[in-house]
Order: sequence, then C-alpha cells, then structure tokens
Amino acid sequence: MATSTPTPPRQASVEADVPASAAVSTVAAASPAPPPDTGASSLGAVAAALLARLQPFLAESHLEVEARLCRLGTSRKRARTVDDSDAAAAAARKPTVTEELNASDATPHLASAAQGGVEVGVSAEDFARMKAYVESSTAAPLSFTETVTEDVNTRAGRYTYAIAADGSGTFVGCMSKKRLCNVEVRVPGSPYDIRVSLSTEVPQPTTTAPAVKPHGYVRWKRRWTAADGTFEYAFTRIGADTDRHPACEVEVEGLHENTETGVTAAWLEDLLGRLTALARLPGNTGLEGRQTSDANSRKRHR
Repeated sequence: MATSTPTPPRQASVEADVPASAAVSTVAAASPAPPPDTGASSLGAVAAALLARLQPFLAESHLEVEARLCRLGTSRKRARTVDDSDAAAAAARKPTVTEELNASDATPHLASAAQGGVEVGVSAEDFARMKAYVESSTAAPLSFTETVTEDVNTRAGRYTYAIAADGSGTFVGCMSKKRLCNVEVRVPGSPYDIRVSLSTEVPQPTTTAPAVKPHGYVRWKRRWTAADGTFEYAFTRIGADTDRHPACEVEVEGLHENTETGVTAAWLEDLLGRLTALARLPGNTGLEGRQTSDANSRKRHR
C-alpha cells in the first residue's frame, strides 16, 4: 500500500459556505435499494485474469491499488481477413479466459488493449445516487469524512494544501506519483466501465511549505471517503465550488499493509463486485450529454 499523505482535518463547516447552485444534488434513500446484479458468478474468472495482469507489479513499494468508474470508447481494432489455414488454426486453439468471457454479452470482461479513449468520471446525478447507495447498503453504516484540498502538480511532485472554511490553505506535503499500469474492465448493460490502476506514491522529503506556491497544474477537490475493511470508497468533486458542472469521480482503493499478499483473486473479485454494483444502479444516466465545466476551473495553470 502506498504511504499516504497525512489526511487534512475534516472540513465540517465548509459545506454550509458552498453556494446552493454548486452543491451536488442528493438522492433520497429512505430504504436501501435492492442490490443490482453484479454478475458475481462470473467475476471470479475476470478477477483471476486481472490478477495475472497486475501480478508483475505487486512487489513494488509504496504501491497504490485503485479502481475508478469510467466510460470506455469503442474498439478501434480492425478485423483482418483470414484464410482457411488461419481459420482452422483458430478453431483448434483453446480460447483464453478473456475470450471466453467476451463471448457473453452480459458478463463483465477485460477490455481489449485496442479500445478507444477512456473518460474517467460519472455524472453529478449518478455521483449522488452512488454515494447514497454506499451509505445505505453496507452492513454497518459507513462514516464519511469530508476534506477539501488543492493539489499543485509539478514535475517535482504533487504539492497538497488543506483548504479551510475561510479559503486559507495549509501545506500538507509533497508526493511523487508514477502510474505503472491500467487495466480496463467492460461492464455490459451499464453506462459505466471500470479502470483498475496501479501506481507508486512516494512521499518527498519536503516537510515545510514552500515560501511561494510552486507553479503547476492545479486541482481543487472536495472529497468524501469511508473505509470498509480493506476497501476505501472515495467520492470526489473536482472543480471550484462555484463551478456549476464539476467533474465527479467514484473510486475504491485498497487498504493493504502488503499488496503482494493482500491483492488476491478473491480480493479483486470483491473489488469488481463493489464497482459493478455501482455501475449498474437503476437510474444511472451515464456521461452522455454531460455538460463540462471550463477546463481552467478543474485543472488550471498557476
């Protein structure tokens, strides 16, 4: 597991200061919604195939394992013409696990490496729906912690500042993040798919705030997090509080002392089941027609 940046203090009073037009809408959850079909009977095979893809990286130190909801583009791979000998060889070859999974339209499966673009995030309406579902569907109520931070991303690392209710920032630390791999899982019958990522997050020795904030790309984030065993849910609203159409991200991160022993096929099956349940919630609208905010309000250059 990656060594995490110290968690900023909970911003208990910040929400009251946010303009009503900027707040993410909420979804009433008088009673827990029935769990959507996750295709659990077939997720075991998907998890095994996923583990094979992740295995070469699990010995890395400061490793972060996270899965986010996204939308995958259509495959750009063109079919090629095969002759009779190619067809005979293909027929004689035993199909791989991934090919067997792809044969079922309703079964989640690893996406082809030749997929089109990947758009990470969910709509604001689905964001609220998913958060309400997580709050009401667990065996024990989860306690969400809210934080507001400003990240300044530079070549030297990511400088993080905790933002108080009055808008002032307190330096938290600097982290160097390196992405090792991404593996996409397509979820048929859902407006969302899943991207599983492995990254290293190494704290930098800087412990005091720079005299002047470094120059770089800035991301303002309001995040709600809650731990459930070895999983941490994170619901993140990216953009200024005045942004009418913020970017919204939903992810589940692993909480492991040792990723080599903690990231197993069974754990990955549980991870995929949690994300698939959110992806297939009744009423999800997806990202089609989503209004995007000005890029400068989400990620601007200082």
